[in-house]
Amino acid sequence: MPIVAEFGPDVEEYIEFGKQHHCLRPGDCPICGAVGQMIGHGYYPRKPKGLERCWVLWVKRWKCKACGHTVGAVPSFLLFYRHYLLAVIQLVLGWRFESGYSWLELDEAVSEDGIPSRRTKQRWCGRFVEHALEWLQALEKTLAEQDSGSPWLDAQGEALKIESVPRSLLQASIHLLAWAKGRWREVEGFVLNDRLRFLWYWGNRQAGLTRLT
Repeated sequence: MPIVAEFGPDVEEYIEFGKQHHCLRPGDCPICGAVGQMIGHGYYPRKPKGLERCWVLWVKRWKCKACGHTVGAVPSFLLFYRHYLLAVIQLVLGWRFESGYSWLELDEAVSEDGIPSRRTKQRWCGRFVEHALEWLQALEKTLAEQDSGSPWLDAQGEALKIESVPRSLLQASIHLLAWAKGRWREVEGFVLNDRLRFLWYWGNRQAGLTRLT
């Protein structure tokens, strides 16, 4: 089971640092919960794709001395089990659920020489629809507990006007990021285009949220 680690959004910078990146040691094991038992256990490669090229990068691996399981510290610009950068997936989700693009319009807007394929984009969107409600409920619970004055929670406000759950999640992620920027040092430099990356980073620390797309 991987974990999400924050190294910034720049893939090329991450690759330049290579195995010299400082990766914060997990405090406890995400598998068995043992505290203070995680030790370094090498690296493994990932080959993420952008719209114009693909990269090869190294992911830090940790091993739990208590249960023997290993976990990878996946940079936040990557999703688990997806070959494309999160920035590419965010483009597709935003244009589909916020701008209302048809599949043909998405093909024309995103694809370079047919990559990513329509089937791939449909798979991303389908999974996002499948998981959007549980993510939105967890997000709203956090805002209610930590930022009860958030405009998103206004009974007569923005959320009331949005009928689509996936679109609501994308819009609500802006408010979640606004709340976190004043509290989490590692996300101080995040901007609007980083909202899905932050949602993914935040969600990895919430019980039960394992897949976003």
